[in-house]
Amino acid sequence: MKTFFRFLVPCALVFSVPVVPFAAQPSFQSLVEPFLENHCFDCHDEETKKGDLVLDGLTEVNEENFGVWKSVWEQVALKEMPPKKKKNQPETIDRFRLSQWIVEELERTTEDKGGFDSHRLPTKANHLDHDLLFGELPKDLEPASTPARIWRINPQEHLVRLNELINKEPEYNPKTPGLRARGDHIPWNNQGEIKVYYGLDRIKGQVGGSAAYAAAITGFSPILNTSGRHGLRSYPILYSVNGAQASQIARHAEDIVRFMAYGPKIEPYQFTGKLPEKYKGVDIRGTVESLFYKEEVMRPLTPVYDLVQEENPSEDKLRAAVDFLFEALAFREPSSKESDLYLKILKESIAGLGLKEGVVLGLTPIFLDQDALFRPELAQYGKPDQYGRVMLQGHELAVAVNGAFSYLKPDAELKKALKEGRLETREDVRREVTRILSDESIRKPRILQFFHEYFDYDLAGGICKDSKALNAAGGRSKFPNVMFGMTASVDRLIELIVQEDKQVLK
Repeated sequence: MKTFFRFLVPCALVFSVPVVPFAAQPSFQSLVEPFLENHCFDCHDEETKKGDLVLDGLTEVNEENFGVWKSVWEQVALKEMPPKKKKNQPETIDRFRLSQWIVEELERTTEDKGGFDSHRLPTKANHLDHDLLFGELPKDLEPASTPARIWRINPQEHLVRLNELINKEPEYNPKTPGLRARGDHIPWNNQGEIKVYYGLDRIKGQVGGSAAYAAAITGFSPILNTSGRHGLRSYPILYSVNGAQASQIARHAEDIVRFMAYGPKIEPYQFTGKLPEKYKGVDIRGTVESLFYKEEVMRPLTPVYDLVQEENPSEDKLRAAVDFLFEALAFREPSSKESDLYLKILKESIAGLGLKEGVVLGLTPIFLDQDALFRPELAQYGKPDQYGRVMLQGHELAVAVNGAFSYLKPDAELKKALKEGRLETREDVRREVTRILSDESIRKPRILQFFHEYFDYDLAGGICKDSKALNAAGGRSKFPNVMFGMTASVDRLIELIVQEDKQVLK
């Protein structure tokens, strides 16, 4: 786990700065020309022209050669060039220096034309060099930093936030680490889908078999979809929410708020399990009417539920519902301005539509708040250090530390440290990271996410088609089910190994 901790701490100890200056600023003559001559001209001089790219006449960055330098930067930074088959490879520190020089020059060249910011995108800024992740750091490499940026939250984290609003999951028990618990990844179902279901724990029976049951229960899949590509070198694009996704979020938000307030839409017979006359002789398998429910309420009862218990709820109850939902989705308390804004929307919605529908539509906009969908790392406050880096402050830092481990809101200890001003220094961050890692009662699905993204074993269900090999391995059913089950087993194995590893901070 030493490797994982080395990956994790830079993610929690985020510094944000556009450019990290060198002690002695390199020049085109001292840095760039020697690099190109030693590593590029063999294939890209006037005679060879591989890929129709000529670099031996390349001058300092200007508007005419901007595109060429941008391409060089990407190829060198991602280790695409020089080709891996070449024995003469640049040192890691030289790649870094050239990449930074190019970025600074691209920024300078476009300063009066909107600026250059491609290096700030998560797809670029979160590229993790394998040698720096697993090898020894060069002695003269300056401390790491990342550009200021805004992350879109992970699709699994988004699902967990929504699931927290409508379902009660068992709390994590460190004595049984193999059992799924609150805050875990939403698992694959038997059809190979990831879905959050409404009131699954309240259903006690159904008309028809398992296929009919699967068709009857309602739920939703990940809304913030990404490509299936994994790996630390190819992070999916996680910095935008398109119109279709926003519309889908709003539609599901209405269903979620309605369920939070009123529960599942159930007819009286669905509590007794006895079908009324109108359904006798009618095939209702696979419909919502085919399900039978326990009478007791199983979903979380929140201020949204309290809000609809009175015909004319007070302003305090309206605000309590707004503030609760905002914190549940954005992982922070709303400011007075934000609370007032969403309270105004809720009041106007109730006034126009009545309480029942007004509550649903009036609370839906909170699901589209930027902090419900994005995690900022802008570092707008704080004093730069000697390298020009600014450490994340306040809520940004708390969420970054928490987000390195959990899909749930920051725990009480982390929130207390933030409020008391004990989350401002590197030592403060290390204290909290150490505490969270050492606390076996805190679920840490981000650790599994690291293993998923590095080894890709969670993609096996969609790849393996060799039924013969599966049968030889003990699989006796359809291959997706077997492979998804194997993924879950590997997850549990990793958790057990991590639990026994006592050297994680060494």
